[in-house]
Amino acid sequence: MKVSWICALVLFENTILNKERLKIETDLLNFLHLSRIHNLFAFWKSYEVEKENKMELLEIIVSNNLLKTYLLALIDLSLITQIPEIITEYSRMLDLEIGRLNVLLVSANHVTDAQALIISNKISEIKNGKYVNLTRRVDSSIIAGCQIYFDNIVIDTSLKTYLMDLGQLLCI
Repeated sequence: MKVSWICALVLFENTILNKERLKIETDLLNFLHLSRIHNLFAFWKSYEVEKENKMELLEIIVSNNLLKTYLLALIDLSLITQIPEIITEYSRMLDLEIGRLNVLLVSANHVTDAQALIISNKISEIKNGKYVNLTRRVDSSIIAGCQIYFDNIVIDTSLKTYLMDLGQLLCI
């Protein structure tokens, strides 16, 4: 069993309400983002930096007391560098708990908010009303159309794939 999964489970089980779990997820992502931007992982891992100094910085970055205590424990156990994997595992647990479906939409051109909403609603309808967390990405190499990824499903309406399939048919 992976250490990151166990660490995520400990945090997940210590947060009772879904609303609190969503806030913890947001705070974790903010903590990771700030730590990467300011290259704080060396600071967190350093034995030369006093624990009080680390706690002071945690007080500034994180508002939730449970999360502060949790992160301090990860620092003490030298597990703070596993925070990206812990966040991934925690988010996966939360997705299952609240019925959230993560969807990646790759398109040749920018997708408007209205178009994204239509796609989200259709996928939610197909998946029995699950909440859809849609991430949009532009990839001009697909030429036209889009690719949608969720739950090990790929819906590919891209011109690139169509042309590749046509090329394979013509070569036979």
